[in-house]
Amino acid sequence: MPDPMTKPSCQELRSALLELLDGIVNADELMFVTGLDRQTCEGILQLREHLLCTSPE
Repeated sequence: MPDPMTKPSCQELRSALLELLDGIVNADELMFVTGLDRQTCEGILQLREHLLCTSPE
């Protein structure tokens, strides 16, 4: 388990975000799971799409 006092790398953050969002189909589902508003959920899904379309550095 990573040390909570150590700042994660960009790759670790990218991987964790993609893992958390794996299986989420749309904003409605993300809203149900998280309780966040639609605009926030749509932004999160746009970020996921961007991460999937770009390769890690």
